Amino acid sequence: MKNKVIFILSLLISITLLVTLLYSSFNVEQQIIGGERDEHGCLGPAGYTYNETLEVCVREWELDSIQRQVIKLATSIPKEYGSAVVNVSRDNSCLGCFSVRIDLLGHQRTIGIYSWNLINTTLSPEECIEKGGRNLNIVAGDDCYENETNIAKVIGFISPNICCTPKNYCGEDRGDYCIQVWDPVCGFGNFTSKTFSNGCVACLNISVEYYVGGEC
Repeated sequence: MKNKVIFILSLLISITLLVTLLYSSFNVEQQIIGGERDEHGCLGPAGYTYNETLEVCVREWELDSIQRQVIKLATSIPKEYGSAVVNVSRDNSCLGCFSVRIDLLGHQRTIGIYSWNLINTTLSPEECIEKGGRNLNIVAGDDCYENETNIAKVIGFISPNICCTPKNYCGEDRGDYCIQVWDPVCGFGNFTSKTFSNGCVACLNISVEYYVGGEC
């Protein structure tokens, strides 16, 4: 009986030592990974370098000129040790809208960005009206109504204007077939947009929430 107790105690001590050794090895590995960051906290082995202009860690080869402009406009991005831009993507729920995914030492969050300067599509006042829209001056901070969407900058004015076009919601009854006529619309849904031959065809796509007149 005494030998059995001694054996069990020895076994427990061995297991405890093994767990302690494994835990220590894990901590050493974690320290080695942490030590791979440069003086700005950028993870070089993952391809990140510090960009002096943007003041964050980025993968230079992944960014085009528009994405760099988005990051520069995103004043809410933390400019501190280890702050890195993981992804910059266009949010097709509106023109000039982007999402920036940020990693700060392992903690990630997404920042939404909107800027007039990021809108590339332009229309004349007449073209906006032809699409069923209205010209809106945004100097005072006005925006499209909730049932409208901004489809373009409107040129020809001294101050900035946008074209607000009514959203045509698909609703629950989407039908089963459509007449093949070319009357292009831009369908929106799930933060993406796509051109369809007409509104009926757009609403046959279950992912489309609403559409506006004209191509995307």
